[in-house]
Amino acid sequence: MIVESSSDRPNYLYTPWTVDYEGLKFKSNSILFSRMVDELTRGQFLGDVPGDKKYAIFKIADYIYRRKVIRN
Repeated sequence: MIVESSSDRPNYLYTPWTVDYEGLKFKSNSILFSRMVDELTRGQFLGDVPGDKKYAIFKIADYIYRRKVIRN
């Protein structure tokens, strides 16, 4: 099984994830999946910033702002 973050910039808990299991490929936006990865790696894989809820709020605000700027 290969699990990797499919984004070139870290998102909240590194979502979305790309999973490849014996040729079956899919993406997951599941926050629960990210938390399980963090738990299984004892916090060594994700680090602090992507798991911070303030960072999640920033990413949402940044997305809304960029969407508005692009439309105008």
